[in-house]
Amino acid sequence: MPEIAGRAAGIALVAGGATAHAAIVARSLGVPMVCGLGEAILDVDPEAVVLLDGEQGEVVLDPPASSIARAKTMMQTGGKADIRDQAERELPSITRDGRMVTVLVNAASVEEIQLALSYGAAGVGLVRTELAFLHAPHWPDAAAHRAAVAPLLAALGDRPAVVRVLDLGADKSPPFVAPAVGRGLELLLAERRGFEQQLRGLLPLGADHDLRLMLPLVAGSDQMREARALIDDVVAELGCAPVPIGAMVETPAATADAAGLAAESAFLSIGTNDLTATTLGEDRFGGSVGPSHHPEVLRGIAATVAAARTARIRVEVCGEAASTPLMTPLLVGIGVDELSVGAARVGTVRRWIRAMDHGELADLAQRALALDTAEEVAALIENTQLDLSEG
Repeated sequence: MPEIAGRAAGIALVAGGATAHAAIVARSLGVPMVCGLGEAILDVDPEAVVLLDGEQGEVVLDPPASSIARAKTMMQTGGKADIRDQAERELPSITRDGRMVTVLVNAASVEEIQLALSYGAAGVGLVRTELAFLHAPHWPDAAAHRAAVAPLLAALGDRPAVVRVLDLGADKSPPFVAPAVGRGLELLLAERRGFEQQLRGLLPLGADHDLRLMLPLVAGSDQMREARALIDDVVAELGCAPVPIGAMVETPAATADAAGLAAESAFLSIGTNDLTATTLGEDRFGGSVGPSHHPEVLRGIAATVAAARTARIRVEVCGEAASTPLMTPLLVGIGVDELSVGAARVGTVRRWIRAMDHGELADLAQRALALDTAEEVAALIENTQLDLSEG
């Protein structure tokens, strides 16, 4: 595949899904990626002209000149938008009627953070700590965890960083993880010695940085209390100051217990990729990806936001839905406080927020919550004629 400025111009994969983690990281860096193309893509002539559209999920071999010209025009428009978004990075992400919606970045590298800051990111809403250890033969020790995260915090200065503890399992299963152990917080509580090593590495970093820890795939408030007790023990052992601990809401069980989770948490974070898959009964790592704008998913998000309001804590969305033209206005309307998105999307989402009216979107969200199908929600948003252009 040809390269642009020393990096891949695009990625085409035989299998996988659009919300698998490889696809998420590619989008964060602005590299278009298409998954699930089948083995025929392996037989493409290396000299063939390939048009890859990451937004539509399409790959066209030897496209006509008109398609190539249209693609080049779209790339030029996107480049101009990037320049404008970087020039406007100091503008606040406030809706026309005065509601602040903080825009953060999902990141696992210094490069992603630097790109996001160039667009005006207010900090990091999701540090993916597990990506540094996917090929490690053994559980990493405290020093390894500290070495992996410290450079990211240094790149942020005094900006906040929400660091997700190891989210292992499924498509992120390094050699040291047994396949049958589970995923997310369940796995960490089953492998406490490994979890404690990460806590020993991360918690002392809170003395010099605005550090917050986030627990992945939390099943409910009982599990959250168990994890907090373990974290409190490590804090006491180290003699360091405690840091805010938040829960990721990613299943229907978690949304049903949102009030209990909010009572045990300093903040809540909604992972729409898993929440969509678990609510709709689909495989987020396969080729089928359900719509996050399905009313059942939206109702789970709304219940979580309501619970956070009652508990007087902030709630963010860190899934892919935070940066799509269909979902971003709905999330703002439902009342999320923070959107954490891929680095390449930070400027676009900040621009969208400045074009929105929160009051109008609150009414729109209530109408969407009362619908029955994702198709009805999509039609509602499209007929509203929101000005959410990419360029």
